[in-house]
Amino acid sequence: MTMYRHGLYAIGAQLEHTTDAVRTATLGVFAIERFTDAEYLKAHDFQIPDDSRVRDLLEGAFGPHLPDAKGPHDVLVEFSSEKAHLVSSREWHPNQQISLLPSGRVRLAFRAPSLAPIVSWVLEWGPHARAIGPRALVEQVIRELDAARSQYEGHGTPACPP
Repeated sequence: MTMYRHGLYAIGAQLEHTTDAVRTATLGVFAIERFTDAEYLKAHDFQIPDDSRVRDLLEGAFGPHLPDAKGPHDVLVEFSSEKAHLVSSREWHPNQQISLLPSGRVRLAFRAPSLAPIVSWVLEWGPHARAIGPRALVEQVIRELDAARSQYEGHGTPACPP
């Protein structure tokens, strides 16, 4: 178990397939608040594979995420000059590279195992961040922005409470 950014996670085996003769499991990361049931199987041990590094699941500012099917991804995000100092003063990922642009903007590059946490992170920066690559990241960010904007179509200016 590990605590990460105010969340408690269990890192362990996820049973994938069970028959009378075959039982397979893979390493997984699970948010404790999502547990509805758990069972300890005394007769079956799970050995962490020798090449597995739990630390790799927790590196960087993006939380515990297992690699997605198409990862790892070479991520490139550009930030506004107004937020450049915030981006360049922090380590977001162990393999990050920051480039200063003539306009005062910065580009952050790193290799990430999953795009899921990167999409929400880019969106958190609002108009101060723009995903440059990979294409899948750019497309996911655009889909999220379009879906959010569609909730406001036809509503005009929302009324403010007194």
